[in-house]
Amino acid sequence: MSHQVEDFYQPLGFEIIEFSEDGPTLCYEPVENDQYAILTTEEGLVPESLEEKVIFSYYCKAGAFRWHVEFENSQAFAEVWPSAATPAERFAAMEELIKKEEA
Repeated sequence: MSHQVEDFYQPLGFEIIEFSEDGPTLCYEPVENDQYAILTTEEGLVPESLEEKVIFSYYCKAGAFRWHVEFENSQAFAEVWPSAATPAERFAAMEELIKKEEA
């Protein structure tokens, strides 16, 4: 992953997590919450550039996949990610996007 991508996502609360078999993953995992999310490309990899399409995937407390939201690029994601919100508010904002897409 490029430093540009890492520098872009760190202030948004994301960090690189090394999963043993899957390799590095861009992850949002708040300490006070058992829920987490990963941000990947369509191929399931860490984005190499900010211009790539990204997918925000949400996982529940048990570690099971629940839903995902796709974004044209990293900037489109950052525009809707509530950076000054609590983890619960952030997850709720992303879930609200799904409801709008389904309506």
